[in-house]
Amino acid sequence: MERFKILIKSFSWINAFRTITATRCHSWDNKELDILEGFKFVCVIFIQISATSLMTNPAARATPWSALDMKQTWFFTFVISCNQATDIFIAISAFLGIYKGAQIYEANGGKFYFTDALRMYARKFLRLAPLLYLAFFFGWSMGAWLSSGPNWTNYQMMFLHCDNYWWSQLLLIGNIIPYFQELNGGCFFWAWTFYVDFQLYLLIPLYLIVFMKAPKLGIALQVLIVVLSSIFYMLMAHYYQFRASPLNPEGYYLFAYLINKPWAKMMMHSMGALTGFAYLELLKYRKASLEEKETSYKKLHYF
Repeated sequence: MERFKILIKSFSWINAFRTITATRCHSWDNKELDILEGFKFVCVIFIQISATSLMTNPAARATPWSALDMKQTWFFTFVISCNQATDIFIAISAFLGIYKGAQIYEANGGKFYFTDALRMYARKFLRLAPLLYLAFFFGWSMGAWLSSGPNWTNYQMMFLHCDNYWWSQLLLIGNIIPYFQELNGGCFFWAWTFYVDFQLYLLIPLYLIVFMKAPKLGIALQVLIVVLSSIFYMLMAHYYQFRASPLNPEGYYLFAYLINKPWAKMMMHSMGALTGFAYLELLKYRKASLEEKETSYKKLHYF
């Protein structure tokens, strides 16, 4: 029974975060990371607002003149801008992944085994999959029985073609298969944020090992990803003539080809990884003696 309670608690992201902070018992490892618990929670709220706002698209297409009035309000700007919280969420996830991996690396005496990576993946999976599966199967099987009427057509669009692609949802690749997805229709398409988070998390052990073995190479790799991602975004925007608002006609392809794909978030993921590398250097600086701080960490010591 006790093991069962521990397993249930592991599904909670709050408890999972506490397991990260619980190992920080050194004098140099302050509790400044605790603020990320609340910050990440705020990001999730903004993501939910942004995802809900996607349902305004059918209304805008049904009554185009209503979209003109809606766009002139400050609240519309706020709701659409909440989408930026997704990038922050991805960056924080990368930061915490690097930090947790570094703890494991240090605990193993400067080694990171393949089994360690598998444990990190399993822990991430257990945090995401249970609630995602619950929302998917409940919405797909039971949601249609809750009510009926013209407005419930939009609800049915959230589970289109699930007979063919239910397995991609179980594998957390529903944002890739099928590749082309509409902005407001498809099989559980609105879970793409968490799919992207998990998919990019698979790269964390690789980034960490490269940085630990060759810090300059690890940093250069992340900078290269940021630069290449920027070029990729510009090429995609030029080819498809993308504009900022998803309610524009081009927004139909903006979501399908760019927004919900993992490679579209690699820039922010790498920014989070770089921040994690910087924090690891800060922890090394705190552990160093005053003489080492002045000689080995001149720039950091100056700031």
